[in-house]
Amino acid sequence: MKLWIDDLRPCPNSYDLHAYNYDQAIEFLEEHEITFVSFDHDLEAGPENKTGYDVVKWIKKKAKNGEIKPFEYDVHSANPKGSQNIKRGMREVKKIWAYK
Repeated sequence: MKLWIDDLRPCPNSYDLHAYNYDQAIEFLEEHEITFVSFDHDLEAGPENKTGYDVVKWIKKKAKNGEIKPFEYDVHSANPKGSQNIKRGMREVKKIWAYK
């Protein structure tokens, strides 16, 4: 399944799931077999103001424990620093998956 993470932009028709915030993204990642994720950085403000990069940090932790299967990704965020952080984080995740 393809996951779109964004609080403002509409979900493209080619995606199966739309997460508006951190909690929804984690829920979908835990409950579905995700094959592709498109990340936004700045997400709907929740109680902890978590971002798309926080989702990546959660993925990295799960990848280290072998608890999440590899998937492809893209970053569509308009936040330059946030995009860089997500890309860097996902490169680290891909290295973890390569060694598992």
